[in-house]
Amino acid sequence: MKKWMIVIIIIIYAILIGMVIYYNIDNNRRKENLKKDLIALKVSLDDYYKNKYQNDDIGKMFVFPGETNIDFDDSNLSGEAFIYSTGTVEMALYDGKYCAYQIGDKVTIEKKSINDCIVNRSA
Repeated sequence: MKKWMIVIIIIIYAILIGMVIYYNIDNNRRKENLKKDLIALKVSLDDYYKNKYQNDDIGKMFVFPGETNIDFDDSNLSGEAFIYSTGTVEMALYDGKYCAYQIGDKVTIEKKSINDCIVNRSA
């Protein structure tokens, strides 16, 4: 009887450890995907600033998904971006769990709600 209890306990611990490992791998994958999406969005916004930005567009807010005229539309993400007249880009993307925030070259990824994942317009 004791041998079966030990085997069951080992199986339970193995399942729990497996779940923790899977959770960590999934979180790291989500964060890496958010970083890649930020890079793609920054390239698109830089291109927009260099080629299409006009003085009457100063202070324009880009809202995702769909409310933009730039080449970025990832339906799995929501967020916003802001281009300053200096060309500095500020972005916040939300994937349902994490918020990726970038201003200039500084990137932070934190677990936040969608209401807290906004651009601050503070550059």
